Amino acid sequence: AANRPLGEGYVRMVRDLIAARYPATQVTCINTGIGSETIRDIAARLEPDVIAHEPDWVSIGSGVNDAWCHIIQRPGKAVSPEEYRTIYSGVITTVQKRTKANVVLIEPFFISHEQATSPSDRGKMMAMLPTYQKIVAQLARKYKARFVPLHRMFAEQLKHQRADKIGRAHV
Repeated sequence: AANRPLGEGYVRMVRDLIAARYPATQVTCINTGIGSETIRDIAARLEPDVIAHEPDWVSIGSGVNDAWCHIIQRPGKAVSPEEYRTIYSGVITTVQKRTKANVVLIEPFFISHEQATSPSDRGKMMAMLPTYQKIVAQLARKYKARFVPLHRMFAEQLKHQRADKIGRAHV
């Protein structure tokens, strides 16, 4: 793929913003994110894909797939809010104990004009996602991690443009 190894999402954007703002600074960004994964998957590969790199910064974006799998009825893949909180706490604790990294938690986001009251799958997602978003915000406070309210940022953009114009719309 043309955009490997950083992908097309926020990792590439952050790298590009850092390069533009601090052109003399050499920054190495490593994107070990894998689409369609849940917090369970992230926890399972934390050692080789994160800890082994001895990072200075770690950003974690999880929650959308954990919730989405409930909606599309994939019970073996879906992660309940309680399990999500427990596993996510373990991931953060491990990163903080095993590295010197600053931790950044990305609010789970879903780019859609659907309302939570809509009976569609997207509407169901908009109704379910706030539970996961609240957990991430709480974990950021608890572990003194930086929190990026990305869903709210996209929601603001949706007031002015269509979802497919913002970026690759989810689902």
